[in-house]
Amino acid sequence: MKLKKCIVCNNKETTFLYTNCAMMHHSNNFFICKICKICKICNLVFLNPRPSLNELKNYYTDYYLPYRGSSAWGKFSKLVDLNQRNLDTRRAKLITQFKIINKSSIILDVGCGKPTFLKSCDRLFKCKLYGLDFSSKGWDKEPKRFERINLSVGGIDDLNNTLKPDVISLWHYLEHDYYPNNTLKKLASISKSKTLLFLEVPNYDSISRKKYKNNWAGYHTPRHTFLFSPKNLDLLLTKCGWKVKQVILNGTLDSYNLFWMSKMEIKQIDWSKSMEKEFWKYVFGNIMYKLKYLFNKKVSHGVMTIIAERK
Repeated sequence: MKLKKCIVCNNKETTFLYTNCAMMHHSNNFFICKICKICKICNLVFLNPRPSLNELKNYYTDYYLPYRGSSAWGKFSKLVDLNQRNLDTRRAKLITQFKIINKSSIILDVGCGKPTFLKSCDRLFKCKLYGLDFSSKGWDKEPKRFERINLSVGGIDDLNNTLKPDVISLWHYLEHDYYPNNTLKKLASISKSKTLLFLEVPNYDSISRKKYKNNWAGYHTPRHTFLFSPKNLDLLLTKCGWKVKQVILNGTLDSYNLFWMSKMEIKQIDWSKSMEKEFWKYVFGNIMYKLKYLFNKKVSHGVMTIIAERK
């Protein structure tokens, strides 16, 4: 699956950037070498060619830490669950800084995975909640826990045009999307005039990417098909019917995660095994990271959040 031009500026001239193998995966079982090109005009980074969607399924296995969730951390799983709850709460409270949410409000979370974010919204707002994902693995085992949330399996085109959400969230979804321009246009078409979009992605223009270079976990080859910077994401959103209201250079997700995963890639850790032995190293590393960058908050460390409004 090869792109013939940049999806942001339609430029056909691109520059070779790097060759990499599959990340968070055991290369002895599945090996992939992809060419990432960078647009000469808007600096969009993308895999080219991309694996087929059928081939891509091979990389969402037991090696994929987000699918394993807190259970991957063994006896520390409850602490990991608590951390996720705090993250979901931060995201929900971020929404209230830009939008008044009441019981009649509709929140749509695209790529909801395990819909803990929507569960936090239910706890805080008691509003109407919708989640969409290409798999139901995230909620199948806990139907009662998520029974108040309207969850569905499918693609963007399966969304009902009459939904008209007040808020749409894409927490680390767009970098996985094969057709982000089509996705953003579809979401604009089902929205109200003042619908807000909360979009969080890795930031290619960040200090963690510059530090770890080809080992940067934000590449997440081959699952991340596009890597954005503030400028080209603004251009893409504008092109697709959205107007950027604010860019938060350090998003809701702890940016140390990208530092840690990058280190683990260099270490060539076996991602299929328990992370229990890595837990205290992770905690200590996170503390040292925060002390090091305590007074360096004006640059992106690895993750950014964009808030945009439907035109």
